[in-house]
Amino acid sequence: DSHALFPNELAEEASEPFDRLVAIADLHGDFPNALKVLMMSDIVDAQGRWIAGRTHLIQTGDIVDRGPNSTALLDLFANLQTEAELAGGRDTCLLGNH
Repeated sequence: DSHALFPNELAEEASEPFDRLVAIADLHGDFPNALKVLMMSDIVDAQGRWIAGRTHLIQTGDIVDRGPNSTALLDLFANLQTEAELAGGRDTCLLGNH
């Protein structure tokens, strides 16, 4: 369907609904506060491991920039992508504007 919200290949991947959708943005390299937000949202435990089961986490951009822990955040979200997939969830990271 040319009017679909997602291209066909993405629509096929998303055919199983997730239990929950959580969106976060503008973490700006602030690892300690990003971890707090993810914990308050029941996405990760205190060690940063995925505990959200069949949740779709969408990070809408700007993981890096102002804070000193951009690399740690990139590593965290890379690990969460693998852990989420194993649990039936998904971690989608968008670029943002920096």
